[in-house]
This record gives sequence, C-alpha cells and structure tokens, in this order.
Amino acid sequence: MSGVPGGARVSTNPLRQLTIDQLRQRTSLKWREYPDCRALGLGDDPAAVFLDGGRVALNSGPAFGTGGDGHVRLNLATAPELITDAVRRMATAVAG
Repeated sequence: MSGVPGGARVSTNPLRQLTIDQLRQRTSLKWREYPDCRALGLGDDPAAVFLDGGRVALNSGPAFGTGGDGHVRLNLATAPELITDAVRRMATAVAG
C-alpha cells in the first residue's frame, strides 16, 4: 500500500482497492473510532462502565498508550442497526 496526500492509503492490489472502495461507498462506516468520553465523568477506563452498564464491549483507551485515558475504541465495521443498538445501550449505561 502506498500513502497519498491527506494520510489516506491506497492499495497496490486493484481487487483489494476495489473491495475497499465498494465498502466505503455502500456502508459509509469507518473501521474504528476513538470517542473521547472524559466529559461524561466515567474515569480513565470508560470501557468498563459501558460493559457493566450497557453490555457493550469496547477496547479500553489506556491500552493504546499515552493519551488513551478517558477514551474507548469502537469498531464501526458492522451493520448500522448494531451500531444504533450499541449506542443506545451506551447511553443507558451513562444515565445509570
């Protein structure tokens, strides 16, 4: 894969790049997102709160190094309905 301006990456394999392009066009989903949850007051590891209170398993931000406190890693490579349900359950966890 080679880099292009703006940090995007393009595959040198035409079939792989076609697949990536089709996924982006059809899903409009990102592969990962790192939400900043510090304003929610959930502590350094909000992933534990979302798992216990909303039954949503996220990656813990601190596991990704310096600056990860208060963040979670959310994989968005799934159906929009599942993301909607997960976010609803996360909101329930925050509301207590």
